[in-house]
Amino acid sequence: LAVQVHSMLEKLGQFTDTRVALVVGGLSLHVQTATLRSAPEIVVATPGRLIDHLRNSQSFHLEDLATLVLDEADRLLEMGFAEEVKEIVRTTPTKRQTLLFSATMTEEVRRLAALSLRQPIRLAADTMGAAPKKLRQEVVRLKGTNGEAEAKEAVLLAICSRSFAAGHTIIFAKTKQRAHRLKILFGLAQLPLAVELHGNMTQAARLQSLERFRSGEAAFLIATDVAARGLDILGVQAVVNFDFPATSQSYLHRIGRTARAGAKGVSVSFVEDSDRRILKEIVKATKAPLQARIVADGVVRRWHERIETMEPDVLRILKEERLEKELRQAEMEADKATNMIEHESEIMARPKRTWFQTEKQKRLLAQAAKLDLLGDEAERPKNAKDRKKEKLK
Repeated sequence: LAVQVHSMLEKLGQFTDTRVALVVGGLSLHVQTATLRSAPEIVVATPGRLIDHLRNSQSFHLEDLATLVLDEADRLLEMGFAEEVKEIVRTTPTKRQTLLFSATMTEEVRRLAALSLRQPIRLAADTMGAAPKKLRQEVVRLKGTNGEAEAKEAVLLAICSRSFAAGHTIIFAKTKQRAHRLKILFGLAQLPLAVELHGNMTQAARLQSLERFRSGEAAFLIATDVAARGLDILGVQAVVNFDFPATSQSYLHRIGRTARAGAKGVSVSFVEDSDRRILKEIVKATKAPLQARIVADGVVRRWHERIETMEPDVLRILKEERLEKELRQAEMEADKATNMIEHESEIMARPKRTWFQTEKQKRLLAQAAKLDLLGDEAERPKNAKDRKKEKLK
């Protein structure tokens, strides 16, 4: 999202003297430090990397900041960046303009608004719960609680090869491993190029995948929910929920990648028995009809047989990738050791990078966040003896 915002700002300001810096993890610290030293007018940043530069890059500060924009505030808080955002707010002048954007107004967002805003004016647009007007929503009902993984993959390949091979389609999977497996299957099945987007990829690899999809080189983008919010890619014709989202809000965020700005689009969601409750919530929330998509049994059966024949190749590719990763890791460790020997005095003379929290504070905050996620689960007795006592009470 930061890369996208940076790119758009550069286009908007191409005929002005406004300089825009991109400060995100996964890209060169030294290049970013040099850019910040030139005092750009706008900085687009992720919280962690911005704090890193505030504490460790000389001559960079926010004392003269005029405007602070907190975009996707609810998402930032969901991802555990609450303390980082508070630290950034603390380092900025009190006399500043603050703009806070959020798709949902949760209690955490309200607390952040109280901390960062003074007498705010609240504007609401496109209230949550409304699907895009020109979006056709379809569901594929799968038999069984788990949808039988191979049959589910067969249905996906059948639909994508027959209906979406010519256009831009985003496919959402629940896990990084599943997204990667689907990408391998698409390649072995010789479908139009598919790229992946998930947390196991480096920042450079993610940007490359997005660019290949955005440019039209790739027809399919197979992603986890990392791509569900904020990304604005022109011409996405379809969204496929291979794994059904856990909440109705997540569903709306996903399908919002297509049928944007008045364009037409289609969403196809695979629904298993365990997804029925969320499906009812979605029907109630969107107030839009969901059409059933039928895939012929014969077509599914043929794809199922093809997947079985491809399975040895899938395992071979995964093994080769694992060995290649181990080799890269070994080479990196060797280069690191060589660098340490050759430049030991210079490296040891560098000041250690600092952070605004101690390791202990970070652990405690992580534990607190985990307890918040578990909710009532965290209060349950931990062993049989405690459970018995609780029962007697």
